[in-house]
Formats: sequence, structure tokens, C-alpha cells
Amino acid sequence: MVVAVAVVAVRTLSAAVAVAVVLVVG
Repeated sequence: MVVAVAVVAVRTLSAAVAVAVVLVVG
């Protein structure tokens, strides 16, 4: 359970970072 939540959190943060990078670079 905890591992699954951690994985989802990491993926969400990674997606947010990717979007931020695209916005900054673009």
C-alpha cells in the first residue's frame, strides 16, 4: 500500500516537473 502510494506520488511529481520544464523552455 505504502509503496504504491509512493510510486504514484513520484510519478505525479515527475509529471509536474516535466510540465514545468516544458513551460520554462517553451
